[in-house]
Amino acid sequence: MFTSIKASTLTQRFDVRYHLSDKNTDNDSWTLGELKDLIVRDPNCYGFKYARIGLPIIRISDMRQPFIDFSRTVLISENVHQKFHKTHLKPYDILISVRGMSTGKVSIFLGEFDRVNISPNIIIVRLKDAELSPYVAMVLISHVGQNQIKRFFSGGGKPSLTAPMVNAIKIPKPSEDKLKQINLLFKEAKERRTEGKNLLREISQIFEREFTGLNIDKSICSVRNVSDLCDRWDSHYHNDGFVNLRGYLKKYKGEKKLISHYGIEIDEPAKNFDKKEKVQYIEIGSINNLTGIIDSTTINYPELLPKSAKVEVSDGDILISKVRPYLNSNAIVVKSSTTFRTVASKNAFTIFNTEKHHFRYYLVAFLRNKFGLSQIEMYQSGTSYPTVSDDDVNKIFILEIEETSMEQINELYKKYVEIKIIEEFTTNTILEMLQDDEEI
Repeated sequence: MFTSIKASTLTQRFDVRYHLSDKNTDNDSWTLGELKDLIVRDPNCYGFKYARIGLPIIRISDMRQPFIDFSRTVLISENVHQKFHKTHLKPYDILISVRGMSTGKVSIFLGEFDRVNISPNIIIVRLKDAELSPYVAMVLISHVGQNQIKRFFSGGGKPSLTAPMVNAIKIPKPSEDKLKQINLLFKEAKERRTEGKNLLREISQIFEREFTGLNIDKSICSVRNVSDLCDRWDSHYHNDGFVNLRGYLKKYKGEKKLISHYGIEIDEPAKNFDKKEKVQYIEIGSINNLTGIIDSTTINYPELLPKSAKVEVSDGDILISKVRPYLNSNAIVVKSSTTFRTVASKNAFTIFNTEKHHFRYYLVAFLRNKFGLSQIEMYQSGTSYPTVSDDDVNKIFILEIEETSMEQINELYKKYVEIKIIEEFTTNTILEMLQDDEEI
């Protein structure tokens, strides 16, 4: 890529990256400095302990463009929250990560909690007109915003952003119709997200009601006799939480069946690729582990994909993650491409074809719930990069409940998957609309 730069424009900075995309944002636009009510972060917001009971503090890992995921947020005490009063959030505040390799990540706070704080690695952009916040946040997530953010990175150290840099980011002025359309799409995504969360809450309540008495909270330390170590010697396997889980599975009075009852394991590597035809490839990174939706597959020629073995998959196949299973990258394949062959990494997943089983959505809901996921976690080995084997996955028991409840969960999770696909499609539609602004 080449860009012509006038010498007079080099008064601010001389590095090439900074000037790469000036031409894309020189037309009718605002700067964030013009739109802001305030731009603030507190670099001193650290040095305290998290609390068991308290108020949420958002970290970069909780930012899931464009929304914030509160399922794994840590808590701080009331005193800590009041001490760092500058960074108390208000609805429709835009959050941008400003340090480390995730610099430039963007989320919008929708007021999910009354009182929330942020880590020192995040900056708040509060606009004078909150109605512009969804539009501005999506611009920052799009290539229009990200290309500008990347221009500020220089040197060999870790990327970082400062308030003056954020002030200088340009936001293209939308037409009234375009702004209205984007706000309506954003509202649709927000409503689908809320609906999806409510469905998951309903599913969890049914599981909790059916599996009463099971405590799988992990202990900090456990005392074991040597005679207890006949199966495995690793301390992880003998944690009190997993001991309780194995005891519960052994005494479970309802029907329990090995996962192989629900489908046929697909372990035959895909063959006979046409080198001239692209394929759709699913790997661990393709799955949003928070939602269980496959949302970012790779489409490329076979020789340009990783060389590891691949398995051909189709709609309804269940993917169970063998890599860092605690991240919960278990998913069901839906709407696989009709244009390309769809394959998944054999090293990353154990894959079951559940085409002939009615309760396939119950199966994936169970595997993503703590009662199924904990069974997978129980067998993992390794520390920094824990994994499970195909044999370990085949030891998992699916606990069956009353058929009416299974049917209810099956339908609820099917609806959840459909809703999350709509939510993903809606946010992608907004980003596609904004790509036009790159040509400005």
